[in-house]
Amino acid sequence: MKLLQPDILKKLIQHDKSVTFAINMLDQHWSNVIAKYGPQTKIDAPTVVMAKQLADSGCFSKPINFNNYAEVQKYLIRNDVYMGVTGKQELLKPFKE
Repeated sequence: MKLLQPDILKKLIQHDKSVTFAINMLDQHWSNVIAKYGPQTKIDAPTVVMAKQLADSGCFSKPINFNNYAEVQKYLIRNDVYMGVTGKQELLKPFKE
């Protein structure tokens, strides 16, 4: 478990859009984001990075093990319609290095 950085805590307290997006990604409720921001809103790289940080802190549920290729693939398949190109790339990045 890692502590959240002060800037992320500030965003969390302020209900920053980036944190809202990340929480909805973790909870697999991206439809909430689409309802508010429109169907063009996709899960992008910054959202994935924030979601990983929140999940690593232990403050939020983690639907997948971001270090397990099979789990990441299942997540991508289930949420393909919501994924942007950079979001997919960020999720798969640890497996391409």
